[in-house]
Amino acid sequence: MRLYSLLYLSMILPQISAAEPHKLGALLCLTGTCAESGTESVNGARLALSEWNERGGLFGEKVELVIEDSAEDQGQARSTSAFLRLKNHGDIRFILGPTWSAAGLAIAPIAAKSPKILMISPSLGMKDFNEAAPNLFNIWPHDEVATRRLAAFAIKKGWRRAAIFGSQNSWSSTQDDIFVAEFGKLGGEVVARVEPLEGVLDLKTEAGTIHRSKPDVVFFTIFAEQMGIAARELARTGFKGAQVAPWMLETSLNFAPKELEGLYLVKYESSTTEFQANYQATFNKVPGISADTAYDAVNIYLSAAKDVGSFESSKIGERINSLRGFKGASGTVSFDGKGGVLRTPFLHEVRNAKFVRSAEEL
Repeated sequence: MRLYSLLYLSMILPQISAAEPHKLGALLCLTGTCAESGTESVNGARLALSEWNERGGLFGEKVELVIEDSAEDQGQARSTSAFLRLKNHGDIRFILGPTWSAAGLAIAPIAAKSPKILMISPSLGMKDFNEAAPNLFNIWPHDEVATRRLAAFAIKKGWRRAAIFGSQNSWSSTQDDIFVAEFGKLGGEVVARVEPLEGVLDLKTEAGTIHRSKPDVVFFTIFAEQMGIAARELARTGFKGAQVAPWMLETSLNFAPKELEGLYLVKYESSTTEFQANYQATFNKVPGISADTAYDAVNIYLSAAKDVGSFESSKIGERINSLRGFKGASGTVSFDGKGGVLRTPFLHEVRNAKFVRSAEEL
């Protein structure tokens, strides 16, 4: 009887193992300022996985998401600890995330030592992340492209004096440095640069500094409530100049819809109507920023694994880097061979508290 039982178990155990779901990690910001983008990314990933599972999963296995909050407002230690929890999970070969640049730059050297784990960020716009190691990817374009285009746009508009309203984080400082260099190279002058700490909401002094410098245009690299307050304080000084930003959260408009009216910002292709309809049917709301890029990141990883016929990270990474003209929910995706993507930026304006495609070109 015991021998029969052992034989029976030996027959069914491989079937049980095969039925276990394949796990993907999600290292995304679900608390704090970046939660808007992180939550949307989780939703986009879940929508992609539900569609794969309806078709039978990958290699006959269902696919599920193991989520860790990168809590990026709470410091790099929280983000790296969350990454290590996913890494030590044991059976995770892919991680979607992180959400923003500071966490990405902190995690990159650690992730580089774990080449069997591929990471794709749906919303991190710095090449220093994806170019740190062959297993790291961005599906969000490098924001320096938008920053350089905005510097050229400002010169084209005749704005020769610019001020920078940034903040003390790696992404903002990098974009600010790029704008200073590009604007100066094109004949402009940066007459003021203020970079308060993230989260500081008393910005009267900084707004006054910018107003006294008499700029034609202000270049913003701060987010959400802080950006709204900065715009309000500038308006109170009597500033009437132009405003531009290489990237912007929709929540900023909640804090200063009138003061941000007319601001020029950069966006990329709109998500497809099919994705928007499926997302709204699933979550009962329109998709927000990085929902479509997270959806595409998951699809790209799973499709690459299917194409190469295994979970071998180096082969999947090579397949992803070779992708050109991938038709995704976020538009056409082409990788640059270094883990980054190439996308065309489009100029938008804030009109009646909405982002509207501008008639002007970058």
